Amino acid sequence: MKRSFAILLLLCGLASVAPGQKVTVSEPISIRNDIAFDLIGDLRGQFLLFREQIDGFEVQGFDEQMKLSWSKEIDFQRRRPQIMSVVGNDDHFFVTFTHKESGTTLLRTHCFDPGANLVDTINITDLGSAYFNIPLRSLLSEDKNILVIYRILRQKEIHAMAVNLRERRVLWETLFAPEDMVLQRDYSYFLVDNSGNLFFILEKENRKAKAILHYLEFYEFGPRTDTTLHRFLVPLEGRMTYDVKFSFDNLNERLIGGGLYSEDNLQRTEGTYFLSIPPRTPDKYLLAFDPFEDQFVAAFLGKDFSSKNKGISETDVQEIVHRQDGGILLIAERNRALERRTGMARTSYDRLTGRYIVDYYYDDLFVASIHPNGKTHWRNILHKRQYSQDDDAVYSSYFLLKTPYNLRLLFNDEIKYENTVSEYVIQGNGHFDRNAVMSTENQKLRLRFTDAIQVASNALIVPSERRNRLKLVKVTY
Repeated sequence: MKRSFAILLLLCGLASVAPGQKVTVSEPISIRNDIAFDLIGDLRGQFLLFREQIDGFEVQGFDEQMKLSWSKEIDFQRRRPQIMSVVGNDDHFFVTFTHKESGTTLLRTHCFDPGANLVDTINITDLGSAYFNIPLRSLLSEDKNILVIYRILRQKEIHAMAVNLRERRVLWETLFAPEDMVLQRDYSYFLVDNSGNLFFILEKENRKAKAILHYLEFYEFGPRTDTTLHRFLVPLEGRMTYDVKFSFDNLNERLIGGGLYSEDNLQRTEGTYFLSIPPRTPDKYLLAFDPFEDQFVAAFLGKDFSSKNKGISETDVQEIVHRQDGGILLIAERNRALERRTGMARTSYDRLTGRYIVDYYYDDLFVASIHPNGKTHWRNILHKRQYSQDDDAVYSSYFLLKTPYNLRLLFNDEIKYENTVSEYVIQGNGHFDRNAVMSTENQKLRLRFTDAIQVASNALIVPSERRNRLKLVKVTY
């Protein structure tokens, strides 16, 4: 659950758009005193924005034309809380937070109606007097109904809680210690399904010297296991994992993994792999590997291609999109961050902050459509070039709008003040088109697509942050 944090840089109407879509822009909002903001979503025809400010909390409502309708301060009636997550679901939104009370730290969720009136409070757990600010993290089920909050204690124990937001009750709380877990060594991944079952995944022996032993270790806890901990393993057949994401296919009830693998060099990936696990019979999993063709690697890397170095580097799996038949679309993006230290040290060193400036590159993507039997249906490259400097890459990458007919992948052509927003429209058979969506010239917009949310089958809202001013941009097809 990612919150959007305001960037304090020293640096309404309709935007200029292409035919086929409507872009509506709100009036600018000063966020000079904001710490973070959350796009809640559309509740009863009002789009809600949650703002955490230096001196308090506020919810604002916008109408369909993105005009500000109302604002309301949120009073937590306690010492300043630490906000964990803000989630919009059906006709309510939920704010999960910790706060101190009588020498202990409590974890709670407030439920609000669309007018930001407090309706209910869910008391989740008492974290104790020796809390010591151990980082809490959260994740959300696909239907936004199950919220899981977890923390890692003493580098070896998982403390997790699940809340049913719609029913406003705690589902379960557990503490378990995975076998021989070393966080600095073992890649870990958490996810939760729509029924409140938690999966914790560890990647073991992922190194060249131990590749033959490389395996994935799964732990499941929740209603499906009668709130007992189940463990199962999947060997990776002598391959190493370059990168991987996991997701739960709630329609077909399968735990899905989509990843990039390597045969003998973890610096480069040589193909994709697909893992499909039925949780009730995990030993009947399907695991399939598909190597890249040389022509595909050459097209994806362009001038960086070398026949001496096999595979693709600097590429991450960004997300998995579930197909109705149990297959997936795997979306990967080439990106890197470079901290300039030598040669240009005099010009790249920031004397105000005492650190080196970081260059961010977010470039081409590829999309692989994989059948439920693990066979690749098609694999396409989507070209883009994005460069920015010292901005945490918040304006880079893309947003994926999912519709019943196609996928729309929206992104900034360039990371600068005057810019063109483009999209790739991807069909189920792999055919795609690239279109210009809008121009930000003279609009005073800088769009943060990774923080956008989908509010309808044909609409999204993306925040624009420029010079301490926030605008909400609604794109409707």
